[in-house]
Amino acid sequence: MEKHKKILLCIDRNQFKQFDYTQDYNLAQISLGQNSGNNVFQYSLQKILSNSKNILEVNTSFLHIKDETFYTEIDYINNNFDCMVFSPANLISEFANIGILQELTKRIDLFKIPVYAVGLGAQSDKNYSLDFIEDVKANSVAFIKSILNTGGKIGLRGYFSADVVKQLGFKDCDYQVIGCPSLFMNGGNLKIDKNDIKESDLNVAINGFRAWNNPMCGEYLSQHKNSFFVCQDEFYKLLYSNKDYSWREYKYLADKNMNWYKAYLDNQIKLYCDFPTWYNELKNHNINFSFGCRIHGNIVPILAGIPSYIDMFDSRVKELGEYFNIPGGYIENGFISPYTIFEKSDYTLFNKNFAGKFQIFKTFMEDCGLNIETNSDIHNFTNLPPITNKVYIEDLSKRLSKDKKVVFVAHEFGLYKGHGGIASYLYNIVLWLLINTSHKVYVISSCFDTDCDLLNYENFELKFINGNLNEQRCQVYEYCKLINPDYIEFADFNALGLECIKARVRNNEFNKTLLVTNNHTATRECWEWSHDKNFIFAPSYIQYTSLEETFQLQNSDICISPSSFLAKYVKKKYNLNQDVLVFANPYFKKLETREEIRSRIAKVVDLSQYSDTFNVVLITRFERRKHQDRLIKAIIKLNKNGLKVRCFLAGNTSSFGNHKEDYRSYLYKKLDEETKKYFLFFDFLTLEQQEKLIAIADLAVMPSTYENQPVAMVETVLRNVPVMGSVTSGITDYTKDKCLIFDPIKENLAEQISLFINKSDFEKEKIRKRQYNSLCDFLNPELCILKRLYLVNSRGDF
Repeated sequence: MEKHKKILLCIDRNQFKQFDYTQDYNLAQISLGQNSGNNVFQYSLQKILSNSKNILEVNTSFLHIKDETFYTEIDYINNNFDCMVFSPANLISEFANIGILQELTKRIDLFKIPVYAVGLGAQSDKNYSLDFIEDVKANSVAFIKSILNTGGKIGLRGYFSADVVKQLGFKDCDYQVIGCPSLFMNGGNLKIDKNDIKESDLNVAINGFRAWNNPMCGEYLSQHKNSFFVCQDEFYKLLYSNKDYSWREYKYLADKNMNWYKAYLDNQIKLYCDFPTWYNELKNHNINFSFGCRIHGNIVPILAGIPSYIDMFDSRVKELGEYFNIPGGYIENGFISPYTIFEKSDYTLFNKNFAGKFQIFKTFMEDCGLNIETNSDIHNFTNLPPITNKVYIEDLSKRLSKDKKVVFVAHEFGLYKGHGGIASYLYNIVLWLLINTSHKVYVISSCFDTDCDLLNYENFELKFINGNLNEQRCQVYEYCKLINPDYIEFADFNALGLECIKARVRNNEFNKTLLVTNNHTATRECWEWSHDKNFIFAPSYIQYTSLEETFQLQNSDICISPSSFLAKYVKKKYNLNQDVLVFANPYFKKLETREEIRSRIAKVVDLSQYSDTFNVVLITRFERRKHQDRLIKAIIKLNKNGLKVRCFLAGNTSSFGNHKEDYRSYLYKKLDEETKKYFLFFDFLTLEQQEKLIAIADLAVMPSTYENQPVAMVETVLRNVPVMGSVTSGITDYTKDKCLIFDPIKENLAEQISLFINKSDFEKEKIRKRQYNSLCDFLNPELCILKRLYLVNSRGDF
């Protein structure tokens, strides 16, 4: 094939230039592709293509999909280059499926020169599951076709990626398995000599979050001062900058065992923002072994002649480890004795097969018309990341790691019969804190579970308030003044924290306390959403209470809400200057799934009578604002359209109107004899009592126009039943599928339910799985519990 002379190499940054540590933190991360491991395969490509036979130019706009500069450069590229080369790594994956693949495909379609993908890979779990393929198929096929349509070629990272590409419908002639370009920068003579080393002389470079998250890693580093941890992104901000920390940084600094802080003081945590510095530092520190779950965290040592062992925790590292015969396996809990795995690391197959692997890569590049040359020369960059002021880190670590006194104030708490969502979410937060921290936790409430199991914890106190609203507010103030807490969260309803906020504003009290108001559905929302009217029509006493809630919100250090929708709503409705932060209402109790419940009760309950209908379930309080009437109308319409749908409604009830009519009874009486057969109504049901409904449920529907983050719906999703909700509800935070979201303004609930009913069982199962996984991410305790304790107020205090 005729050789290309003028080559455009599209990478994140010019790898032959020293990294600029003075640039903004966010720009710095973008230039690394969010992971310093990207430097390795990009440096390799730039190195082997930079030779006297080529005219090579580096482009850094193509891969950065938010950078529109590329579109101004495309004519210049097509007129001045023979081909384009890039390494798309793990783009056949769910993480890249939304946005990234579409944008890159759009850009590749503009090329009039061949495009060569060197090292395209797929991403799955350690078992090489193919379940994700259907989800990514359309965008992945379009992406691969866009490359082939330019006359280009595709080199895959390994045989799993080849299996995936075959499943996508491509033929063997459309691709070749070549491995990752990173290992080939010095040619085909790479060999690993494993010397006999005593355990006391083993100097280890550890990598990957799995190793770090095991406490044994910190213990090992404290005992082996010549070993260190190589960060690729996890501690990036802590090492690079000392401002604008997120919950992640506070988590490491607040660690009771001070693992990160001790290793930091002993210079045992490393960050290398370019490949040459990383490579040379390993040699300069006499590192003689490497292990962890980051593929390039292990490839850099191998390039330096250092034995490595890969923790094969997912398909990415497993595939490349197997292709190159790099020793590895799945390390349970991410960390075991480094000397144990050093001793069993065998490089016989790696050394035997590497030259052949290089020849495959070289032939592929030649078939692409690309001149390559390899040599052992590595740049000698001398710049290292600026070390954050140790005095600042020391002070910050001490402040964060100290035991806090944490107070939650609410009108309800615990899991008593008929409890609301606030009582439940507070219970979950407190339980997690008592189990996972040594903070002293207080709850101040007027209504609570007297048999609450948390009362047995030494670090927990429940404070009772009673009387009228003003008396309760004063009692909250007195309790908080006596406790002198570090953190108070007011679960806002009726502004129970009003006297505390006033004391701050008037008398400068609670200056060392972070005052947080968590707005779920306060007086204004409850009235507006129940009456579907502007708040100016509300009774004066309700408007006055709302003004008090507004004062509390506006003068709190920070305002939070349990959903993205409500956060925006609260900021707008209460005229807040700062954004309202989103913290999910946590839930981490293990619930039996629908399938598990069915299996357990099938012998005593006849479920077959519900097998010939599509069963919709709603478990929530009967209230006007919940709009059970909307769901009832939708179910009737679906049956009239020929679909066999039954609906099961359960929950305690409320009264409405001047005559205080029972809302559940009102709804039932509105049904005629024909339509009653579609519905079954139930009173409040405990989780155990709900099991029969969950066992037959095909879909749960929350018909409210507005909703925060309903706990009942969280429980339903965690039982493997999909949930449908409004676009103006917290359900959208963990639901990406349009068929599970309806627009209440357009009154298309029946249509949306019908769309879901008509999907295949396979498609329904995928939707359910996506919603479940998304919800679990949203409920991550470190995000929705731990993070709130490390918030920073306007004064910069914790």
